[in-house]
Amino acid sequence: PWVQVTSAGSPVNLAAADAGNAYEADTTGGSVTFNLPSAASVGNGKGFVFKKTAAANSLIVDPSGTETIDGASASYTMLSTNDLIGIYSNGAAWYVVDILQAPATLAAALGGVLPGLQSLQVIIASGTWTKPDGISKILAIGTGGGAGGGDSNSSNIGMGGGAAGGTSIKLIDVSAITSETVTIGDAGAGSTVGGNGAAGGNTTFGAHFTANGGGANNGGQGGVGGAATSGNMNIPGGDGASGSNGDGGHGGNGGDSFWGGGGRGGFDGDAGTGAGGNAGAYGAGGGGTHHTGTNGGNGKAGVVFVLEFGA
Repeated sequence: PWVQVTSAGSPVNLAAADAGNAYEADTTGGSVTFNLPSAASVGNGKGFVFKKTAAANSLIVDPSGTETIDGASASYTMLSTNDLIGIYSNGAAWYVVDILQAPATLAAALGGVLPGLQSLQVIIASGTWTKPDGISKILAIGTGGGAGGGDSNSSNIGMGGGAAGGTSIKLIDVSAITSETVTIGDAGAGSTVGGNGAAGGNTTFGAHFTANGGGANNGGQGGVGGAATSGNMNIPGGDGASGSNGDGGHGGNGGDSFWGGGGRGGFDGDAGTGAGGNAGAYGAGGGGTHHTGTNGGNGKAGVVFVLEFGA
């Protein structure tokens, strides 16, 4: 449903059962605040659409408790007339998606599904993607798992960092598809016994594309970034950096994925530890070590983002 709200009805406490609704806020008489339910209660890929129809004051969307919107725990504020956004849950947090639609097309929302982007699914474990009702096309973005960093078996020897997984991006017509099998590439573990880290696993979305995992280091040499195939765009993962030896040396940084976030290499001056850092972003590689008795950084598992579009 398309729901009209004024400042007299603020704040609006949304419930999980309201997911899928669109809210038009007339802020002429004052700001309008919408309090979101928990992201977990709404579920992955569901959310709300908000439109601000007046120039004065603000439309404010407030997350529940300590939950975040686009990584920030603060409220999301809309200031401009006719701003139109979607805020969607991944099951644990909220994300903002700008919806670029001519105002005349919004009338379609009164009788059914709002045209354009409907929902977003973030898949971090192997399983099945199931098409929601009313979806005709998707943009799938898949990244392979990142490799772990190497662990030195000698003092003052810098080991290479693990490489990042590749990324495929593909626009897919799903009008005749109801589901697809999704495999998420495992994270490569950093070495803990002296030697090379483990390679990352491959991510696949049905038969539509494959995003290979990042390669492990070869001693002091960094791993080679994973390739990707069959997407409309295929982006290789970043290579792991090579380590350097001797006093003041360091382990190699892990490779950055499409999402960034490779782990840093251990440094000779790290309080005598020289451990490699763990990867921070999906598909990124872990850092290599610079000392015996320390661990290479772990890579990060892959991911598939699916942006789902209606007619």
